[in-house]
Amino acid sequence: MKINSKTCLIYSSGGHYTELKKSIKGIYFKNKYHVTFKSGTIDKNKVYYITHPQRKIIRTIENLLESLKILIKEKPRIIIPTGADVTLNTIILGKLFFNSKIIFI
Repeated sequence: MKINSKTCLIYSSGGHYTELKKSIKGIYFKNKYHVTFKSGTIDKNKVYYITHPQRKIIRTIENLLESLKILIKEKPRIIIPTGADVTLNTIILGKLFFNSKIIFI
């Protein structure tokens, strides 16, 4: 299967990333980018690192602003999130301002 629309893959590290890889196995994304927080080495071409909120208001606001900046730059048609609070702002902003399709795994 081939997806031509710009796609945002956003996830927490560890099990959430593994879950995402298994879920999209066999799908070729012509135009994709990754969003996560720094927690190790991610071997991908286009990766944005955002603040992990960790249920703290200041960190959540930082995440919100970083997410908005990335969304304005990339304008994804599809957002595929796995994970918890690190993905929430991107999901909400993507749907509200860019009418992105959300495929939550």
